[in-house]
Amino acid sequence: MGLFPPDLPQHDASACVSAGFRGKNCEENIDDCPGNLCLNGATCVDDVNRYSCVCPPTYTGELCEQDVDECAHRPSVCQNGATCTNSIGGYSCICVNGWTGPDCSVNIDDCAGAACFNGATCIDRVGSFYCRCTPGKTGIGKVDLEEVNPHLRGWRVENHLGKTSTSSPDRDSNLDLPVLSGRAQHD
Repeated sequence: MGLFPPDLPQHDASACVSAGFRGKNCEENIDDCPGNLCLNGATCVDDVNRYSCVCPPTYTGELCEQDVDECAHRPSVCQNGATCTNSIGGYSCICVNGWTGPDCSVNIDDCAGAACFNGATCIDRVGSFYCRCTPGKTGIGKVDLEEVNPHLRGWRVENHLGKTSTSSPDRDSNLDLPVLSGRAQHD
């Protein structure tokens, strides 16, 4: 059996230890990880007469002592116009209206809390919703829907906070009106 490392004199314990080994023939690598200085949850990896630190993704540096600025290194970490805020060991996203989730990638279902009346279908949008009325009905939001008079074809029936009136549209008005806080929005 040869010596390991081969250039060390046999039975020289101090030379063996200073080279990072122990044993009668310097055959066993000394584990340098006990008492290591790796920080922030890093993993120590033993080497010959030294060690290295494998950092978690949120830290960097020889001993994993430096916080990674995720906002600067990965600009798209927050989505849909969100603002990224770096913190020690992580980051957070401040979502714009209509979005949620850790990276603001989930559209909030605005229909979950919406009130469409008389069988109207709620259509979710980003940050808003609109009510698609059933045939023969018109209206918006929480205003009661009115029956449309078939003799008013080419006209429209409007209901403004309980007061019903007819008007002639300036153009084709066969469109869906999304609802924002009880007011119609035309895109």
